[in-house]
Amino acid sequence: MSRLLEKLRRAVRGEPRQPIGFGRPPADSTRVPPLVLVARLADRDPDLVSRLRSAGVDTLLLPAGPGPLEGPETEALAGLTWGVSLSGSPSADLVDGYLRAGADFVVVEGSGPASLLGEDGGRYLALTPDFPDGLLRSLDLLPVEGFWLRPGPVGDPLTVLDMLVFLKFAAATRKPVLYELGRLPSAAELPALRDVGVVGLAVPATAANIEALVRLREDLAGLPRRRVPSSERPVVTVPPPPGPAPGPDEDDEE
Repeated sequence: MSRLLEKLRRAVRGEPRQPIGFGRPPADSTRVPPLVLVARLADRDPDLVSRLRSAGVDTLLLPAGPGPLEGPETEALAGLTWGVSLSGSPSADLVDGYLRAGADFVVVEGSGPASLLGEDGGRYLALTPDFPDGLLRSLDLLPVEGFWLRPGPVGDPLTVLDMLVFLKFAAATRKPVLYELGRLPSAAELPALRDVGVVGLAVPATAANIEALVRLREDLAGLPRRRVPSSERPVVTVPPPPGPAPGPDEDDEE
């Protein structure tokens, strides 16, 4: 399981339970807000990465390059949760190279080769509003951790229609659907995003909007967690590990 998925799970379920008595404390007790903030960079810029780290933004999405990151790029990313957005038809070797270089997750497109899918590493499939409705019920069958919705231009402020586009996909899968905005949301829009079930919010990060990202991170930190009715299914689930198929008589043993 990727660190990104673990953060998404904690955004839904709250903080890990503290042990009683002599139990071992959780490995990471850092509070995760109800919406996990992912900063999307337009360039592989080590200086911008360092500035984001100093601003407290610790989950990043980088563009793919001609090859895996190395040297100053990987040094700047050390200790952060980061992924790579892969466009077109990259090779499976390139994806594996990013994962070996420290990438926690990759975002692939539907036009990419099927060999990019797999249970190892954090694989997320990019979705757009024109995704065929007839294929929605098949989303959960794909061997990916979740989905990355890129809705295109959204209203300013966000509209009910914008939220319905998200819900179209969130209602079709038990896996997380991250929502990528082409701008930074206002503080007034955050409760609406939380209440429709958004747990991962990707926004553009530039040298010019660092201060605005800091304010957004502070607004998210103060956002109350959504109360999920018991009748609702979880927003984020983890599929069980694959195991051997049951024998022909196993179902009749009890």
